[in-house]
This record gives sequence, structure tokens and C-alpha cells, in this order.
Amino acid sequence: DDLLRDVFRDVNRGARGASMAPGIESIERLRSLYRGGSSDTGDGFGRVLGLLEDVGLTQHAILVFTSDHGDMDGSHRLASKNVFYENSVGVPFMMQYKGVIPAGVVDNNSLVSNGLDVLPTLCDYAGVSVPNYLLGRSLRPVAENQVDNARRPYVVAEDNTGRMLRSDHYKYCVYTSGKIRESLVDLRADPGEMKNLAGKAGFEKHLNKHRDYLKQWIKESNDVTAKAFAIE
Repeated sequence: DDLLRDVFRDVNRGARGASMAPGIESIERLRSLYRGGSSDTGDGFGRVLGLLEDVGLTQHAILVFTSDHGDMDGSHRLASKNVFYENSVGVPFMMQYKGVIPAGVVDNNSLVSNGLDVLPTLCDYAGVSVPNYLLGRSLRPVAENQVDNARRPYVVAEDNTGRMLRSDHYKYCVYTSGKIRESLVDLRADPGEMKNLAGKAGFEKHLNKHRDYLKQWIKESNDVTAKAFAIE
């Protein structure tokens, strides 16, 4: 834990503009620790699968593999999480239900909010009514490669610095403070998220569309905190 904390400190200090940028050694140590942790997670999940096989429950179990956050892993000279870059907010999401969910199918089109969608999905498979106050949607149609009635135009992430809204093409962020409080990134043309298009000529329509999406989310979720700093 001490080693990991020291590496995070070295990398993030450099990214914040300290006099000495993080060196290759710090970033390589960071990546080594991250990959070690990922390997341990994979081994642990493998043991769970083995135990289910041993007791004969593989055919009767719905398995969901996901995470609460990603990791910057040195990208943008940052470590850990707590930012809205794809490295940090993007997570794996895999489901298995043998004989029901087709194996080996990858969906690159649906926007999934795992924190909202897991519970409605499990309720759907269990035959339990989904509480109407939940904001998520069942991913069963997506998982079973049926008509996608769970498709949504955007997903939202939040922390104490602001809100992130991701559509299938753009990512929009608005922050609580700062000289430049908005960002708009074309994720297809700029997957590395290097160019802020907010305020650029030719992107006004996309910026306003995503501002409107955020207004919809604030109303739907009663996000009174975001309402205070959202831009009209």
C-alpha cells in the first residue's frame, strides 16, 4: 500500500505541473502494480467459476463481471481515478448465463451505466418487479441480442468536481469551478481526449444538445447539486 501511494503521488504531482514531471520509472512501476492487481482479479474470478462448476450451478447462475472505475494507468500523466477521462470512467461489463446469453458476442453500441443497470437487469432475470424509483434499465434485451429497448442517448458520471455526460459520439463535462468550466470531446475523432471543442466554431449544436441532455438528467434524477452549476 505504501508503494502504491508513493507511485500515485509521484505521477499525479507531475501531472499537476510540479517542477519535475513523472519519470518513466514511476509510470512503469504504476503499470506493473496495476497489471498485477488485474491479474489477481482475473485469478479470483476464475476460482469463482471453478467453484460454480464443482457444485453444478454453472447452468443456473447469472454472472456479471464489472468494476466501479477504471484507472488512468499513466495516461495524461495521471494515476488512479477521480477524473472523467475514458481510462478512469470506462469499465468492463460482461455477463454470462449459459444457454440464455449468447457466448462471445460483443456490443459496442449500447451505453451502459453499470451502477444503475445491474439491479434492474438482475430483477428482470429473477422475475422480480423492478422498483419504479430506479433510474437504470434492464440490459436483458441487449445481453440476449434481442431488440435493444435499453438503448439510451447518454450516460452520466459524477463526482464533487462536476458532471460528465457521454453520448455515442461526444463526451461533455461541466465543472463546478475553473476558468474553463466546460469540455466537449469528439470520441470518434479524438479517442485520446486531447481537444476541447466547447466554444469552437462549428460545434455549437453539439454543445447545446449535450447541455440539454444534462438538463434532462437533472430533472429525471433530481440532481439538485448539478443544477447549481449547469450552464444554460
